[in-house]
Amino acid sequence: GVPGHPSELTKHNIIVSTTSWASLEWRFGSPQKPVVRIAPRLSFNTYGAVLKSAMLGWGLARPLSYQIGQALIDGDLQTVLSEFEDEPLPVHVVHPEGRRASAKVRAFVDLAVDRLRANRSIN
Repeated sequence: GVPGHPSELTKHNIIVSTTSWASLEWRFGSPQKPVVRIAPRLSFNTYGAVLKSAMLGWGLARPLSYQIGQALIDGDLQTVLSEFEDEPLPVHVVHPEGRRASAKVRAFVDLAVDRLRANRSIN
C-alpha cells in the first residue's frame, strides 16, 4: 500500500543511493517535522538505478523533483507523503559580474537559466 504518514515507512522497502546524502534518517517538512529512521532494503551507487528500481515497484525512494519530473508526467512514478514535503529550495548560480565575468561563464549562466525555467518539474 501507499504510506499515509512518514511513520509508516518502516513497513515499506526503501531504496537509496550510496552517492547522495547518506543519512539513515529521513526528515520531513510539516506538519510536526517528523524524522524517520530508515533501513534501506536496496542501495545503488547511481541514482538512475534507484529510480529504475522504484519504477519497477521494488520500493520507495526519495529523489529530488528535477530527477523524476518526466517520470511523474509519464505516470511511471507517483508522489507519496506530499503533505509532508519540505518547502522548495531556490536554485542559485553564483558567478562574477562585470569585467571579471568571462564569456564562457555568462553563456553557461544564460543556458542554465533558460533550462531551469523551462523545466516543468521544478517550476
